[in-house]
Parts: sequence; structure tokens; C-alpha cells
Amino acid sequence: MSDRNVGDGRTDRLAIASFAAALSPFAWSFVYFLPPPAIAVAVSGPVLALILGYQARRRIKLSQGGLRGRALMRAALILGWIEIALYLLAAAFLLFLLTFGVGDLCQGKCLP
Repeated sequence: MSDRNVGDGRTDRLAIASFAAALSPFAWSFVYFLPPPAIAVAVSGPVLALILGYQARRRIKLSQGGLRGRALMRAALILGWIEIALYLLAAAFLLFLLTFGVGDLCQGKCLP
């Protein structure tokens, strides 16, 4: 029985690292107050996951079955792109609020 996702060798360390970097923003989401270094880690996690994920994809492809970790690499790339999209949406929403103001959205009825 042969599976394309399973190689004969060891799991690629870049695939593991990219998956860990993709999960880093979720680890900080349970903390109410984030110190600045934690915010930097949470924001840089998806970017690092994408960089390491694409490097892992190249190494796994060039190993011709010698390295495993294709599923970890794919999950890291998917999570990385989803997190980047969420950060961009949050930045766009913040820009919208700063541009038009909260008062325009509430029309004076949000606060008692």
C-alpha cells in the first residue's frame, strides 16, 4: 500500500516548524492582555509559516519521497493564508472605523 503523503524517511523539520508558526496566533488568542512581544509573535507567525511552508514544500518535492510532512506543510500554508486574510480584514475594518468614525455607524445610539 503506497500513499503519496507518506514517505519512507523522516518528517521534514521545516514542515513541523511552519505548522508550529501557523499555530502561534491561536496560542495568544486565549490571553486577554497581550504584551508587545506577544503581539509581534502573533503577527509574524503567519508570515513565518508561509516562508517555512514553501521552503518545506520545495525540500519535500526534491527529496522524491525521502522526506515526509506534506500534510503538515499544506496545513501550515492554509492556516497561514487564512490568518493573513483575517489580519487584512481586521486592518481594513480598523481603517474603516478610523475613517468614518464610530459615531457614524451608531448614529449616536450606541452609547447610553
